[in-house]
Amino acid sequence: MYRAKQKLDTSLIEIAVESTRSKTKLPHRGKGLRDMLDLVKSGTVGGFRIFSAKGGFNYSASLNAESGRDYKTAINGTIIQWQLSLESNHEQ
Repeated sequence: MYRAKQKLDTSLIEIAVESTRSKTKLPHRGKGLRDMLDLVKSGTVGGFRIFSAKGGFNYSASLNAESGRDYKTAINGTIIQWQLSLESNHEQ
């Protein structure tokens, strides 16, 4: 019997964030997480976090760093948190 190698939840989250496609393969689907992360990365304040099942992904704009972590206990669902500055650099 063939067993597929199981990926850790953190790896699956990282793949979802980096991907520009969803499993539906529809052109208008699957870009939201990447777009959210890119928007946070365009600034120097804020962050982006995803917790799903037993995995976690974090990006800190102030540190300009990504990290991932696997947990022993799963959550029933997915939590996405993002924070960015709404201040404009445009002079009025």
